[in-house]
Amino acid sequence: MKKVLSILITLAMVLTLGSITVFAATVTAATAAELTTAITSATAGDTIQLTADITGADTQITIDKVLIIDMNGFNISGKPSSYTMFRVSGGELTLINSSATESKLIVAAGDADEAYYEGIRIATTGKATIGANVTIEAGCPVFLYGNGTDSSVQLDVYGTLVVSAPIDSENAYSAIQGNGSAGKGGTIINIYSGAEVTNEYSSAMYIPQAGVVNVYGGTITGKESAIAIKSGTLNISGGTLRATGPATIPTTGYSNGVNGSGCAIQIESNDAYSGNIIVNISGGMIISDNGYSLYEYLDSGNTDTEVISITISGGVFYASPALNGTTLYSEELENATDKITVTGGTFINTGSEVTANADVTYTVVIPASVDFGTIYRTMSPQTKDFAVKVEDALVEPGYAIVVENTTTPLEMKDQGGTGTATLPFTLTGTFTFTDSVLTDGSETIMGSVGCNPANLTAAGSYKGYMTFSVTYVEPTP
Repeated sequence: MKKVLSILITLAMVLTLGSITVFAATVTAATAAELTTAITSATAGDTIQLTADITGADTQITIDKVLIIDMNGFNISGKPSSYTMFRVSGGELTLINSSATESKLIVAAGDADEAYYEGIRIATTGKATIGANVTIEAGCPVFLYGNGTDSSVQLDVYGTLVVSAPIDSENAYSAIQGNGSAGKGGTIINIYSGAEVTNEYSSAMYIPQAGVVNVYGGTITGKESAIAIKSGTLNISGGTLRATGPATIPTTGYSNGVNGSGCAIQIESNDAYSGNIIVNISGGMIISDNGYSLYEYLDSGNTDTEVISITISGGVFYASPALNGTTLYSEELENATDKITVTGGTFINTGSEVTANADVTYTVVIPASVDFGTIYRTMSPQTKDFAVKVEDALVEPGYAIVVENTTTPLEMKDQGGTGTATLPFTLTGTFTFTDSVLTDGSETIMGSVGCNPANLTAAGSYKGYMTFSVTYVEPTP
């Protein structure tokens, strides 16, 4: 038994000693030709580092292995004849920048057809990562084209994606865009802290395909929407999503693209796509300057929603003040409340307004006492001035501060107010302070307190009280 154990241990040692370690290489490129050659001849895991700006990159470059391109503070620019600069298929492309100087991938800048060019297309299978301090400027910076299986293609964004060419409604390319045809889903898109996804012409992200979008941070800004989604799952736990353009509500459905709504997140329920839309929001800021924070509408051919569920447990939602206090809107889901769950979040209908709330404030000053002095039954009726003053008042237009006596009967009693002999008195005056009277915040209204000594029935010290109510009165319709 000891001999067999010794043989097994020796065999394990031989296998360990026979393992091979492969080291990745770093090669440099300073021209478009050198970049193409380096990528073609590279081994999986290699890094290609730029040593100069590369211009004239006019041929599509296919990535079918795991590669890193270190932009190193330089740019790549050109007009590829295939309309795509990098085609990732069966491989992984990571764009990084080891320099503090921003690096850019610029595709077909200034060309008449610039809107139709792509920076990166992830086709069938593959992954692309846009690192920090790397920017892609193109008509469509990244296009995803999955094979229908889960996680067939993946995009991770830490850098910047900018749509660089004007787009009309019939050619609505976005900074990140998928394909909604059957069998082209299975995509994963991750937006991380520091990422910027921007489209000043249309939607920043257009998601017609089945897949998952995770927004962990960064900013996503589009004119027509931040994210326009027709299928799949959208998870938002951080970041800022913003729509800056005019609201077009109700929004007309579009079967080969998307019409803009002006809402931060717009959901088009369209049964020509895979649908099964799930939205989970646990954080982040969802802002629409002129529309709703989240808005669902039906394509013209639909009679029912394609939403499976919308769950909101956090986040801050800003919507236009013109929308009567509504931040989330879906006429289709009003009768399907089981599909919407809201357990958290802050909802603010302010859009880009600057607002403040000034509370009503004022001080009412009423004399502590009125003293008639010594009176005799033979005296004529006595009168003493009585002043009511409002100080430091801030009231709303049309409103008034009303001070009224609520004590009846008005009378003084002998024995310092505890006796049985009475002397009636009167209060004359109307103490109503309107906003027009309180022009400088303070005003005094005079009245009087009177008594008739002829009504005395006994000598002594007389005392009585008045109790006042102060009311803030709204305007009469």
